[in-house]
Amino acid sequence: ERDYLPAWLKNLKYRDPLVDVSTYIISGILLLMIFYSLAVYLQSYNREFLYYSIYTFCSTFLFFFKSYSLTESKEWNFFYEEYLDFIILGLGVYFYLIFIRRFIDTREKHPSLDKFLRIANWILVCLLLSFSIVYFFSDKYVLLYSLENYVIKIFMFSIGIVFIIYSLKKKDKLLNYLAAGNFALLLFSVLSLLRLVGVKFAEDNSSILNKGLLYYEVGVVLELILG
Repeated sequence: ERDYLPAWLKNLKYRDPLVDVSTYIISGILLLMIFYSLAVYLQSYNREFLYYSIYTFCSTFLFFFKSYSLTESKEWNFFYEEYLDFIILGLGVYFYLIFIRRFIDTREKHPSLDKFLRIANWILVCLLLSFSIVYFFSDKYVLLYSLENYVIKIFMFSIGIVFIIYSLKKKDKLLNYLAAGNFALLLFSVLSLLRLVGVKFAEDNSSILNKGLLYYEVGVVLELILG
């Protein structure tokens, strides 16, 4: 543990209270969206709003504990950073794809898109199960890292790209709004990823412009607003 202490202390040094506050504010906004979606579901019993609320809950949980877990060095925090946060991200994508299918009735209106999203969901489940098996039953960290960053994340990114391209070819307002939301999420996800691999958007390491999580949070909020 002593070997990781300097890196952890350095990370705390560059923590920006403004980022933490913005994360908690965004979590609160998302929580209100969860309550709204559940209220709509209880009134209409349209299951797409239930799936939407689950997706929003996953995003809320992810953001809140992503910020909170960095404040202390505990076993739970390491488990969350190594495994649980990525699984929550994957589950959020899973339920969001179901929401899209039901919300725009892809089975009737867009059968080819419906087939693609169904297959994508099954593949995503298999990939998340593979990730879990590697994490719990092996010590192959390189394989785990590669599976997360070079397979599953790229696969989820590709789903968004295919959906955007399909939507641009169709004259459907709902599809266009969802595509705009997905585009915003993908754009800010790329900015977040660039920051994680070391690209700086400001000279000062402590600058809010160098906080990768904040870019992803903005992308999710824009996606939820447009979606």
